Amino acid sequence: MGMEEKVLSSIDQQELLDLTIRLVEIDTQNPPADYSVSSKLMQELYQGLGLETHIFMGEKGKPNVGGRWRGTGEKDDILLLSGHMDVVPIGSDWDIKNPLKPEIRDGFLIGRGVADMKGSLAAQYIAAKALKKAGAVLKGDWYLFSTVDDETAGNMGLRYVIGKGLQSFGWAPPTFHILGEPTDLKLCVAFKGRMWIKITLAGKSAHGGNPSAGINAIEKMNKLIPDILAMKRMIHPLMGIDTINLGTIKGGTKTNVVADSCTLTIDYRYVAPQTSKEIEAELRKVIADVAAKDSDIKLMEFEVFERREPQEVDQQLGKMRLLKDITEKVTGAPTAFNGVLSAGDAYWTITAGIPAVFYGPGSMSVAHTNKECINIEELTNAAKIFALYALRALC
Repeated sequence: MGMEEKVLSSIDQQELLDLTIRLVEIDTQNPPADYSVSSKLMQELYQGLGLETHIFMGEKGKPNVGGRWRGTGEKDDILLLSGHMDVVPIGSDWDIKNPLKPEIRDGFLIGRGVADMKGSLAAQYIAAKALKKAGAVLKGDWYLFSTVDDETAGNMGLRYVIGKGLQSFGWAPPTFHILGEPTDLKLCVAFKGRMWIKITLAGKSAHGGNPSAGINAIEKMNKLIPDILAMKRMIHPLMGIDTINLGTIKGGTKTNVVADSCTLTIDYRYVAPQTSKEIEAELRKVIADVAAKDSDIKLMEFEVFERREPQEVDQQLGKMRLLKDITEKVTGAPTAFNGVLSAGDAYWTITAGIPAVFYGPGSMSVAHTNKECINIEELTNAAKIFALYALRALC
């Protein structure tokens, strides 16, 4: 039996499923994001494989767990497989009794976090375990990371690991990153830019029974919103089209008082080759144009509180082609290079000059919804693909 056959035969689907369920049962809803149990488990799992293991913590309560399988040094390649431990809040109206107690139906595992992305975390671990069981000897290094705060775009997750954490333990930067987000095992290499914007308009308070004596900031925001939504949208062949989401709106203090302020927040996703500076300038122009027609529209605050530029990784890289070939071999079906609405944690590796791919089992269409599920066969295939990729890339 060849090494690849040994590795694949060492992958136990039931063990993978049991670990995924165990991870989902650990409550890591963010907020509040309690990682005390999940980080301890991941550290124990990595240590059980004989990996050099550390907690990479830039802030109390934010324990990123890293495991390093040291190669012989005959290759300079360092593979990073990572996933985040946090999940979005459970929400309501699920078809199962408790979304933190996953259920199996018709070949799918259903529950909060099964796809985004505890299934992938489990598959990454099982892949490494399969190589260990098969007796593989790596020439390059393999990093496994379980990280924090992806769902809140926090600064102490993979951003900290890449920016400061690796260096603090003398670990070299990876040369390739597979981020196990749910992509139906399609290779996502193009990522929209993202801006989170806060706009506050000032009004003038007055008695609610005499509104003409004041200036209602809520009414003025309502005049502005249609022009924001009418902004020109660009299209990219992989990234898709620009999107604008009105996230929150808050105005006024009491029912019987004319609102003297109104604040709107926007999630603006935009495609290359635009930049955030260009989007900001255009949005400011829209506000100025509306204000020019209504002198009572007063901009009190304009803040971009999250800013990420669009990213695109070369599809022709040997590492990308290898992952594509292995995917097609394991699944028996063609796969494609795609784009996605956000680079997530891959943003921190890509902007550090490290090629990365957004790739894993599960579908983005059910992530963050009360329909979150993962196909068990696809989950198993992911473990096989991760294992074969590490074997071919590092041995």
